[in-house]
Amino acid sequence: CYGVAGLYAHATAALRAAAAKHDDWARHHYLLALMLGQEGPPERAMEELHLALQHEPYEDGRIRIRRAIDVIGGRT
Repeated sequence: CYGVAGLYAHATAALRAAAAKHDDWARHHYLLALMLGQEGPPERAMEELHLALQHEPYEDGRIRIRRAIDVIGGRT
């Protein structure tokens, strides 16, 4: 909701808190990576994407994460 409202600092903080609480859930890392990829240096986003890929149990999710890695990684 924060991201849709344009409150990116709040969205990023909420995602960081969620990822810290459930570090083994891919979705938090993936969404945080997308936010970081929009706002900052791609290296931090890539770290989160690799964590998401490590924890994603489903192939369709891994495909989505790999696509994000290709897009964000092409900017480094």
